[in-house]
Order: sequence, then C-alpha cells, then structure tokens
Amino acid sequence: MYEPEKTRDRLPDFFYETMEKKDLENRLISPEVRVLKGRLTSEDDYLYITFDSFYTSYVPYWGLGKSGYEMPMYVRIQRTEDMPFLGERDVMVVLLPCYFAADGVVLWLQIPEIRIEKNGAGLMPAGGFVYV
Repeated sequence: MYEPEKTRDRLPDFFYETMEKKDLENRLISPEVRVLKGRLTSEDDYLYITFDSFYTSYVPYWGLGKSGYEMPMYVRIQRTEDMPFLGERDVMVVLLPCYFAADGVVLWLQIPEIRIEKNGAGLMPAGGFVYV
C-alpha cells in the first residue's frame, strides 16, 4: 500500500479507506500526475466535471494493468455526505492514476481548491475515484 514520505503529500483518508475496504493492491504512477482545467457542476449526489481538453497518457509498463489511459471529456464523482453543494465553477483537477486490475485504470481525481472537513482531521481536498 502506498504511504507518502511526508505528511503534506498524504492523500485524503477516503483514498486509503477505499483501497483497504476493497483489498486492492495500489500502484501509484507518480511521474504521470497531471493537472487539467475543467468546469465543475454539483447536482444531487454527484459532482460532474467537463474538461477543457482531451488527455491521453502512456506510462511505462509496471507489470499490472494497462500501459496508458484516455481521460474522458466528462466524468462523474459521487459526493460524500460531508461535501457541500458546490454549484458551478471552473476548477483545476489533479489526476493521480492507480493500477488496480488488468482491465482498467482507476484514477483519483482531486480538486485542491475545494476543501472539506474530514472526520476531525482538518481540511482535505475534495476528490473521488473514476475508472477509465
């Protein structure tokens, strides 16, 4: 399991909790972390993000999963109960790819400018998983 060397590099606890709950082996491809500009819309139980540009990633073969992925122009992330209604706004989204299976890539999408209080641990960036 991925554990960052520095506390400031730590991802939100939701990331680790999900991996542990599903008993998934994690492999982060750190050199391929990307930031894309997008438009966020908050409706009901989901956050919808439409990206301004198309992005394709090719990464070295790590022995697990695919060797790349195409980021769709539109994604949906389920809101957690502690995430406020965010309306509509332009945001920068950090894409952090993780290999979980041979048939796809799971990305952790993080929105650094939107912070939420998480279980008394202080403010954490909003985010969620997307499968591509």
